[in-house]
Amino acid sequence: MGTIISNSNIAREAIAGVNGVTIANGTKVSFDKSNIDGMKKGQEANNQLMSDLKKLVTCVQKQANKFPKIADQIEQRDKVDRKAFGFD
Repeated sequence: MGTIISNSNIAREAIAGVNGVTIANGTKVSFDKSNIDGMKKGQEANNQLMSDLKKLVTCVQKQANKFPKIADQIEQRDKVDRKAFGFD
């Protein structure tokens, strides 16, 4: 027969990887000496993308940090279920 088990430490380990992603504030690309319009537009697009990427990373980390609490709740529920099914 199978087992009923959860491990909230696995969730914490996974989140540590997500929280390890960083984008430095003010990360920008600069082509100071270029006067080519396409290069300037590329610079603007890249700098906007970096700003948006930082917001995305922050949002993903915020959501990921909710998982340990959820994992703890599931782990507790599984402990109750294990006892109910006679696995303890």
